[in-house]
Order: sequence, then C-alpha cells, then structure tokens
Amino acid sequence: MKNINEQLGLLLFVIVIFHIHSAICKSEGGNMEHILIIAHRGVSSLAPENTLIAGQKVANIGADGWEIDVRMTKDGELVLLHDATLERTTDVRNKYPHRDDYKVESFTYSDLLMLSAGAWFVDLDPFGTIAAGKIAPEEILAYRSARIPLLDEALQLAKQHGLILIIEIKGRDHYTAGIPASYKAMVQRIVSAIRRFQAEHLVYLCSFDHDLVRYVAELAPEIKTGPIFGNLPINLISYLQHLDADFISIKWTLLNKELCTELARHGYKVFTWTVNDPEAMKELVQWKGITGIISDWPQELLKILPKR
Repeated sequence: MKNINEQLGLLLFVIVIFHIHSAICKSEGGNMEHILIIAHRGVSSLAPENTLIAGQKVANIGADGWEIDVRMTKDGELVLLHDATLERTTDVRNKYPHRDDYKVESFTYSDLLMLSAGAWFVDLDPFGTIAAGKIAPEEILAYRSARIPLLDEALQLAKQHGLILIIEIKGRDHYTAGIPASYKAMVQRIVSAIRRFQAEHLVYLCSFDHDLVRYVAELAPEIKTGPIFGNLPINLISYLQHLDADFISIKWTLLNKELCTELARHGYKVFTWTVNDPEAMKELVQWKGITGIISDWPQELLKILPKR
C-alpha cells in the first residue's frame, strides 16, 4: 500500500509540475496557439493572387483563412481583383489592345472571362517559387488558364473548407462627400452574397475607405467589420468606436506590444499585414492581442506556430 501511495504521490507531483510549466510557457509565449494564419490574396507565393487556385491552396496547406479583394464590374458582378486596373494581373492588353480604359469597372464580367488571371505569374515568377522548383509543371500549366473569380465562388470555397474570409472592399480612389451610389450598391451586394451563403460567421469585412466600414456596420451588424490602416489616427480607440468596428487590419510595422494589448483590452481583434519576413513572423507570434497574421508565405508561418 505504501508503494502505491508513493507512486500516486509522485504522479500527482509530475502532473502539477507539468501544469505549472505549461502556464509559464503560455505566459512567456504570448498568444501563439490562438493566432490565425491568413493567406494574403490566397497563397500568393505559390499561385496567382485572388484566384480560386490560390484559395484552394489555403485549404491544402492547412492555413486558417484567406484574404481577398473585391471590386464590382460594369454589369454589377462582384469579382476578386486587387488593382483598380487589369494590366498587372491579367493579359488584358493582349486580349483588348484597342481599349483606352482598363479599369475593372469598365468591363463586364463576360469580358473578364476572356482574360488569363494567371499567365503573368508564370511569366514573372514574382516570388521565385517556380525557379526554385516549388510548383509542379502541371500546376504551372493550369495557372495560365486561371480566370478572375466571382465573390460567390470564393464564398463557396470558404464554406466548403471552413476557411475564414477577410474581404477587403476596394473603395474610392479619391474622397467624396458622401458615399457614391455605386459603392453603396457594391456593399449591399457583398452583404447579400454573404447572407445568401450563410457565411456571416466566417467573414471579416474591411476597407481603407472607412466610410464603407461604417456603412457595413449599419447595414449588417451581424458581420464583423474593421478599418484598414496604413497610418494611425491620433485617438485610435475613439476612432474605432466611431466606426462601430469589431477589429482592425493594420500594417505590421505600425504595431507594437503595447498597442496590441490596448486594443485587446478594448475588445478589438487585430489582423496585421503583410508579414513575409521570417524574423518578423517569429517576433509577432509572441505578442498578446494579435488575432491573425496575413502573409504571402502562410506555409512558412505554419512552420513557426505550434502544431495545430
């Protein structure tokens, strides 16, 4: 009996020490096991940005979510594209050489279906991943036939794989008094699509155009909204309260530990972009208050964060 009691006592001691050690590690290690890994425009170091191929790779590598950019076409379709014009990420100049305007809003969706949204990635190899042999030949061939997807397709993919979807609403290039009707219509269609797919729990809506953020908060309070910051306002918390925001999306070089702690204390989630430097990744995953890290290299973040 004495031996059994001694063994039980030793086991209890080991369990207590284990929990104390875990608590210390958690305290020193910050928020690591809770940080979301978000692929910037999909896994854009391995596939053409804002395409369904890049989105599928998010699920394939085991990241938590996908950040995308949404614009509206001439005929009111919601499509994934970052730039205001089509030249950088499509072959629009080859397909429509006589056009004098390459803005997305000047094209119908049927026009856009004629374009390759992936040939540029193959030709330029922007991240050097093709040259490094990280992309299979059959994938490279598929990239050339990639098309500009609809928001509906991105929502369907997110629902299928349970992916978080951070949707950046591309706003006005120049400030105007009041939100133009076309931008209100775009926001209304985005909200309608999210509701139609019952994806409210997966979506974070954000924009550099903070009037649109406020408009979404009024229109659809059930959807999480937040401003994107490249520069910070003087009184950040008051500003976020004015926008009725749930989170912020902020350039990582503007962040520090104190700011993250302050935002968390006021209940705001923090997504930071675009973190591609490995040393920055290692530093940021230690900070308390960071909700998610957005990167072109989510596969590298997966190596840094604990097994999920």
